[in-house]
Amino acid sequence: MIKNDFKEKLEELFKDKIIKIEALTLQVTLLSFETGKYIVKKVNVKTKNIYDFLASQKVENVLYPLKQFMYDNELFFIYKYIQDYEYPNEKKIFDLINTTYELHQKTGFTVRLNDSNFKYFYRIYKNLDRIFQTLEMLVRECETRSKKTDFDWMILSKYYIFISAKKIMYQLQRKIHKYLDNHGNAVYALNHGNLNLNHFLQKKLVSFDNGFTGIFVSDYAKLYVALDDLEGAWFKEIEGKIDSYSNDFYKTYFKFLVMYLYVINLRLSSFDEHTVINTYLQIAIKINRFLNLTSSY
Repeated sequence: MIKNDFKEKLEELFKDKIIKIEALTLQVTLLSFETGKYIVKKVNVKTKNIYDFLASQKVENVLYPLKQFMYDNELFFIYKYIQDYEYPNEKKIFDLINTTYELHQKTGFTVRLNDSNFKYFYRIYKNLDRIFQTLEMLVRECETRSKKTDFDWMILSKYYIFISAKKIMYQLQRKIHKYLDNHGNAVYALNHGNLNLNHFLQKKLVSFDNGFTGIFVSDYAKLYVALDDLEGAWFKEIEGKIDSYSNDFYKTYFKFLVMYLYVINLRLSSFDEHTVINTYLQIAIKINRFLNLTSSY
């Protein structure tokens, strides 16, 4: 619920009267004024710095805030409310990939890598070890149960995919570490951090709340996972953008990240068997499809 003095501040900013208020999320509110609709969003300083950086690099195709203001020691952005064009998803995906490529080109710079650049990798490895250990324990339980249930058979039937995934991920991990040991170069850029079709409106990127500076393929990995249920030639477009940097390290890193994003979404510790088996089977299918697509690297 918006407080009266907050509402008055907004009306003063716009010199207009609010006729409707609709909370979309805890952080986002849709305001209908007599003269148009606007989004008010609570943000932090990190997000403000990201938009300042985008503007400084003259990145177009971004929905920038129209206004910003402080209220009760918190920062708010105001955006023009826009709805997307009516056009095919296939075309929108290609536009999103091309816009992401432009974002990385405008904000990119080269870094000489070493272990300090990849400190978070050790957290990733710990997460992977924990998840695969949990899965192995679950499989042992299913194997040793004298009277197997449908749940047991379904877990066992797809376990070979996860064995293959684990083996491939450790191979990719070794390649990544070899590149680090050789102090190879990598292109860092501003990553949007949460790319999907909902964050691309009227050919503009929106919602950089999860933005960060890192190796550019992080965006493509998350985008692949967001789009993996959709048919089309868009994956070749992503591969083409990665290939344009002429360094096999990026494909290795991309493949590792996509598989990691799948594995961490397993829900093996849930008390609900339906949740466990549903996510397990879905992720097994997705991993298998991705490994077939990327079998050449």
